Amino acid sequence: MASQFDLRGLGLSGLELLRPLRRELVLLLGYPPHVHELSRRSLGRGSGPDPRGRGEARAAESEVAVARLLLAATVARRFIRLAAVEDELRLARRREAIAGELLSLSRVRGGRGIDSLIPVHTAEERVEAARQEAAGLERESLSLRNEIARLAGQGPDWGRSLAVAEASFPRRFPLPERIAFDVLGHRPDVAVARWRAQAAANRVKVAKTAFYPNLNLVAWFGFQTLNFPTLFLSPGVPLMYMAGPALTLPIFEGGRLTAQLEAVTEEYHIAVERYNSVLLSALQQVADALAYWQEAIQDLEAQERAVAAAAANLELSRRLFGSGLNMRQDLLEMEYRLAEEESRLSTRRAQHVDAAVSLLVALGGGFEPPLTPEFPDKRL
Repeated sequence: MASQFDLRGLGLSGLELLRPLRRELVLLLGYPPHVHELSRRSLGRGSGPDPRGRGEARAAESEVAVARLLLAATVARRFIRLAAVEDELRLARRREAIAGELLSLSRVRGGRGIDSLIPVHTAEERVEAARQEAAGLERESLSLRNEIARLAGQGPDWGRSLAVAEASFPRRFPLPERIAFDVLGHRPDVAVARWRAQAAANRVKVAKTAFYPNLNLVAWFGFQTLNFPTLFLSPGVPLMYMAGPALTLPIFEGGRLTAQLEAVTEEYHIAVERYNSVLLSALQQVADALAYWQEAIQDLEAQERAVAAAAANLELSRRLFGSGLNMRQDLLEMEYRLAEEESRLSTRRAQHVDAAVSLLVALGGGFEPPLTPEFPDKRL
C-alpha cells in the first residue's frame, strides 16, 4: 500500500506540509505541545569555532529534539485517546439509559402477556454491558489523565481538571498527494546521524593534518647552520634535542599517527553507515505512516456511512412512530443502534487523528535542522 506514495518527486516542502497539520493538532489538543523545533539561534550558541565541537554540539541538541518530539507525540496520542474515551463514555451512558427504558417497556409487555421474557433478558444484558463499558471507560479516562499529568510534569489534580471539548476531532486531515524526499532532513534523528558523520569527517581531517610538520619558525631563529635537507635526514635524537618542543614530525610518531588516522577513519565509515541506516528507517516510517493514514481515512469514511445509515433508519422510525405504524420499542432500538455506530465513529476519528500524529512524527514534527552540514566526502 505504501508504494502508492511518491517520496522522491518534487512536492510540498516539509514546512508547507507540516505547518497546517501542526496548527490543526494544536487547535485539537487545546494547548500547544512543547515541541517540534529548536530555533536556529539557540542551536548555534556556545558551539565555538571548532568544527568538531560544533558538529558534536549540534548532534547533541538534535538528540534533545528527538526526545522532545517523542514526548510531545506521546502526550498528543494520550490526549487524543482521552477525547475519544470521553465521547465513548457519553455514548455508553446514553446506551445504558436507552437499554433501561427498553427494559422497562419489555417488563410491562411481558407482565401483560404481550411478549415473552426474551426481550426482557436482552434488555437486561444490554443494560449491564453498557454499565460495565462505562465503568471501564471511566477507569481509562482517569488513567489517561494521570499519565498526561505525569508527562507534563504536573500533579494528578491537574490531569483530572483537563477539559476535553465534545466533538473536538476534525472530520479529516487531507492526505498529502506527494512528499519530497528531502523532507526527511527535518527529522531530528536524521540530523543527529548526519551531524555525527560530519563530526567524524572533521576528525579524519584533523588526523590527516597531524602528518604535516608544525614548525615554529620563531623558535628556530638564530640557528645559522639550519639546513632543511639535513633537518629531515638527520637522526632523530639530535634533531629533537635541537628542536625541543617546537617540532613534531611523523618520522618519530608515524606509527601512532597512522593508527589514529585508521581509527578515526573507521569511526567515520561507521557514522556514515549509521546515517544511511537511520535514513532508510525514516523512509520506512514515513511509508508506514502514510499507509496507516490512508487506512484510517478509509475506515473513517466507511464508519461515517454506517452512522448515516443508522441515522436514516432512526429518522424513518420516528416518522412511523409519529404515524402510529410502529411501537416505542422500535424507535428505542434504532436510537440504541445509532449510539453504537456513533461510538465506533468516535474510535475511528481518534485513529485518524492518531495517524496524522504518526505522519507528523515520521516527518520530524516540523524540526528545523541547525545549519545542516554539507555531507562529507566518502573518499575521506
